[in-house]
Amino acid sequence: MSEETPIPWSREVNPADPQTAIFNGERTLADFWSWAYSDLVSNDVRGVFGEFLVAHALNIAENTRVSWAAYDLEYEGFYIEVKTTGDAQAWKPPEKLSTGWGIGASKGWLPETDTYEPKPTRSAHTYVFCHWKGVNPAHQFAPADLDIWDFYVVATSVLNERYPWKTVKPKKTLSLSEVRTLVNDGVAEHTSFDGLKACVNNALGIKP
Repeated sequence: MSEETPIPWSREVNPADPQTAIFNGERTLADFWSWAYSDLVSNDVRGVFGEFLVAHALNIAENTRVSWAAYDLEYEGFYIEVKTTGDAQAWKPPEKLSTGWGIGASKGWLPETDTYEPKPTRSAHTYVFCHWKGVNPAHQFAPADLDIWDFYVVATSVLNERYPWKTVKPKKTLSLSEVRTLVNDGVAEHTSFDGLKACVNNALGIKP
């Protein structure tokens, strides 16, 4: 298929070969990825890395990431929103770093139909809040250590009940202490990476 031939729109994007040559073979796609995404501590890269961790835990990482969709992952017919935060930033952090995640409603893009939702909503069925507990931003690969990650899984129905978005001033962010309160109340789960899939299944009502 030539580059001038229109390509039928599809949500599926085939994984790229990292050895694909660019610059007449002087470089490869792997070189580009290394250049662009080596700083795992950086907020934007760490956010994508968090999505990858959840996708791997759910055994769906063979699919490629879809940018700007109304949800981050599709799993067993359900939609999952992945939010990532950390105790350190790529730049010098303030004396007290605020740890939290966004939960605001939005008019998300639906890749299946290439349209936007007509009204703001929380599109996913469940949220996974990823918390990187690293404290040294100089260690750019530190987020690859799964032992310093925590995960919190909350069904969207719980968020909608506790923090309705159809209000004059809807809640747009959730702090770590507020998420821990949900866990203590028995309406959310806290886990390490190894228990993440089981917690997501619980939140979605998927039986083992």
